[in-house]
Amino acid sequence: MFKRKPSVALPPEPIYGITWSIPENFGGMTNVLLHRSAAFARLGGRRIDILTLAGDLDLRSCTRELRSSGRLGKGVRLRNLWDELARMSDRALAKGFAADRPVPDESEHLLPYEGRRRTERLTSDGKKVLQVDTFRDDGTRLFSDRRDVRSEGTPGGRRLTLFTRKGTALRSWDGAAEFYFAWLDHVIGRKPSYLISDSKVVGRFLYKYRRPHITTVQVIHSAHLRREEAGPFGALTAGKLDLIKGMRWFDLVATLTGRQAEDLAEANLAGPNLVAIPNSRAVELEALPSRRDPRDGVMLARLTVDKRIDHAIDAMALARVGGTGVRLRIFGDGDHGEALRKQVDAVDAGSYVELMGYRHDAAAQFNTASFSLLTSKSEGMALVLVESMAAGCIPIAYDIRYGPRDIITDGVDGFLVPAGDVGALAATIARVAAMPETELDAMRAAARKRAADFSDAAITRRWATALAEAMDRKSAGRAPRFKARVENFSFTGDRLLVRGSVTGRRLDRPTASLSWSARKRPVYGVVPAELRSTGSEDFEFEAAWPLERADPAAGDTIDLYLEIETSGGRTRRRLAAPGAADLPESERLEPYVTVKGNLSFTVSSDLVEPSRSSIESD
Repeated sequence: MFKRKPSVALPPEPIYGITWSIPENFGGMTNVLLHRSAAFARLGGRRIDILTLAGDLDLRSCTRELRSSGRLGKGVRLRNLWDELARMSDRALAKGFAADRPVPDESEHLLPYEGRRRTERLTSDGKKVLQVDTFRDDGTRLFSDRRDVRSEGTPGGRRLTLFTRKGTALRSWDGAAEFYFAWLDHVIGRKPSYLISDSKVVGRFLYKYRRPHITTVQVIHSAHLRREEAGPFGALTAGKLDLIKGMRWFDLVATLTGRQAEDLAEANLAGPNLVAIPNSRAVELEALPSRRDPRDGVMLARLTVDKRIDHAIDAMALARVGGTGVRLRIFGDGDHGEALRKQVDAVDAGSYVELMGYRHDAAAQFNTASFSLLTSKSEGMALVLVESMAAGCIPIAYDIRYGPRDIITDGVDGFLVPAGDVGALAATIARVAAMPETELDAMRAAARKRAADFSDAAITRRWATALAEAMDRKSAGRAPRFKARVENFSFTGDRLLVRGSVTGRRLDRPTASLSWSARKRPVYGVVPAELRSTGSEDFEFEAAWPLERADPAAGDTIDLYLEIETSGGRTRRRLAAPGAADLPESERLEPYVTVKGNLSFTVSSDLVEPSRSSIESD
């Protein structure tokens, strides 16, 4: 049992982390998860379990590698759903996963054991998976995941079945999320606990995991808006659509910067559950080299298009024109590596720009380099800035959404450059290379002082406060149940005014919002709705929807919802269409009634339509 005297008073309840998997060459999100868990264990004097759901994770090998590299801290344990199910005895399985309903007979659909952990069945064209059966090391069947329940051979419907070692079907689920939730119930039990998700993949369904004793937390690690969006409204990054829709259902949502939290709040995408907590680092302000070559630069980034490393290479070439003699070493790997190597050759930069590849200890390069570069299109926080500043390495960063401005004070402890301006980036690199030593020393000292604000102890204390407050806010009540109908709507100036009625149960002191979601594009928005009581649990509602908020969904269909929150929870429901035969329309929106009687709108395709590449980017 891991025991250590705590130096930070974390809440006494157990704290679990959850993510989908631990990739072999993982990036910032997994690094943050591991580091925060280690800080909680070390400073809070307790064990932290990180739960994983991926079926292809080699738990033993992954744990061994992380321990040997020092990235899985003492007191942190890695656990995996499939590893634990495979090792459980039939008695333990029956106790932990007893069926709550009859288990359908799947015997005629089961796949044979082929000497591998998994056996698959594909569609006739081999493009889609129709079934995956998972086996234990001894060849006994563990699980069957069938995805053509409605019509054999055609994707549609799902049935997941858990088996004992004797081959008995123990329990089945109609969806993967319910299966994952059953394992979480088994792991966590009935003790009040915290469950912190860092994964956007997990977050897409974890918001539905509502248990009165479990405080759910989601960390937002990167920008939620398409990169070209100038304000807090507009299309979302495709990979975060479902996560953002579910944000208000989490007990706590943590962004890494205050600016992102402000954007989410202004867009009504989150409520009192929103807090900004930066990432942390083990900031140890040890003695550093008395002299550094001011011309030496370093960059730590994945070699992907989103990191815009090509900008850094071009800027270095421009900065060299003035005879500065600056040099740059780039650490990282990725699918853009070959293109970047060709670019280095094309601009004849091989003598001063080096692509060093991936090294897990690359952050040590900040200790001797004079400056660092960050040229990403977007970030959640860019922890490399804190690492650079803690080592006295002056950061030069594009002023992007989000992160740099929340960390760097321009000209004091680093430099902010207009995003995408390669010329300004080159000029700033040249400026640092030519700065007097006294000015460089003062800036390095200021950078290190600022980095201390992001120390493990300082950030863990912020987490302790946020977690305790989230548990205090959490209600053990039941979410409201209701039906909502649009009675009439009208186009007034630049707004759609919607009026309707609500009837239901458990509507004690409710608050409401009107929300909308596009069917194909990553567009989702929320505006407040006013509720007026017309009876014991009957209400009228009214909401004004700015029409320009529909523009990012040009050519798509938008569905309307009413969201109601009470002390017992939050519920979202489609809005039934009004009974009138003639529905008003505008140049932007054409209303229609769906086959289920709900109100939807077709958005004019004449509006400016975003490019497909930007819609799908994340």
